[in-house]
Amino acid sequence: MISIISSTNRPNSKSDIIATYISDVLSKKEINNQMLSLTALNGMTIHNEMYNKENQASIIVKLQDQFFLDVETFIFIVPEYNGGIPGILKFFIDAISIRKYAETFHNKKVCLIGVSSGRSGCTRGLDYMTNALNYLKMNVFSSKLPISSVHLLTNETEVTDADTKEALNVQIESFLKF
Repeated sequence: MISIISSTNRPNSKSDIIATYISDVLSKKEINNQMLSLTALNGMTIHNEMYNKENQASIIVKLQDQFFLDVETFIFIVPEYNGGIPGILKFFIDAISIRKYAETFHNKKVCLIGVSSGRSGCTRGLDYMTNALNYLKMNVFSSKLPISSVHLLTNETEVTDADTKEALNVQIESFLKF
C-alpha cells in the first residue's frame, strides 16, 4: 500500500490534481494506494491538548491509523507556501508524532514532489521536508521532482501537459525501484 499525501488544505488545489494523477498511474499498475488530502483537517484548531496522546482529536487518530501506521511507502505532494511548506502539513506531522511515533515514521520510504506556481517547484520546501523526514527516521528517495508553473500544466481537474505526465511517470517508476 502506498499513501499519497496532498499536503495542503486548500480546496481544489493543484496538489490534489497531481496526487490524483499519481493514484491513477499506480492503480493502472495494480498497486494498492490511497490518497489523503489535508482538506480532511478542515476545522482543526491548534490547542494544547493535541500534545497529549490520550486527547488527540479523533480525526488525527483516524488519519494516522489509516494512512500511516500500517503503510510503509509514501508520496508527498508538497506545494510551495511563502518559500516553504504549508503550515497545515507541519501541523499534521506534529500532531501524528505524539502517538505511536516509531510505528508512524521509522524506516518508511518517502518520495517528495514539489509544486509551485513560480519557477522553483518548491525546492526549498522539498529541502525542508527532506530534513524533517530524515529526522523522523524516514528514508527519503534522493530524486525529488519539482514541478514549476503548475497552473500552466493542469486545468481544473487534471494534468494536461504531456512532459509533466512523463516526468511524473519516470518519478513513480524510479521510486518503485527504491
